[in-house]
Amino acid sequence: MFKRRAHLLASVCLVMIYRPLYRGNQPWPFNIIMKCETAPEGEQLRKLLPRSDLLVSKSTLPRLLVEVNSKPKDERPGDLIRMLLCGAAVVRMANKFSDKFMVAKDFVLFAIYIWDDGRATRYSMYQEPNNPEV
Repeated sequence: MFKRRAHLLASVCLVMIYRPLYRGNQPWPFNIIMKCETAPEGEQLRKLLPRSDLLVSKSTLPRLLVEVNSKPKDERPGDLIRMLLCGAAVVRMANKFSDKFMVAKDFVLFAIYIWDDGRATRYSMYQEPNNPEV
């Protein structure tokens, strides 16, 4: 009976990750290029090599972003804002350029932000059909 319980426990705890799991100071596997229209001419395009505290990706597209608040007591944490902006850019890019999501515009990216007191906030980022907002 013990062997059977151990086998059931092992089968429940199995987690499969098909693509790389990035954590800590490792950069994402691609750059994000954004246009800042308020910047002077010639300086509007900005290249960013994002980093996340934890990134789970499948087919080089991020599927889960996790950030931990690195500056306690901050009203608008920069980590949270950066995570949401990068996530929105990934959703737009996947829906516009990925063959799998181009027609239905149904790419969904999940994100979790862990606050300094241990609370966590979950985000689901997606686009409504015919709407550029994420």
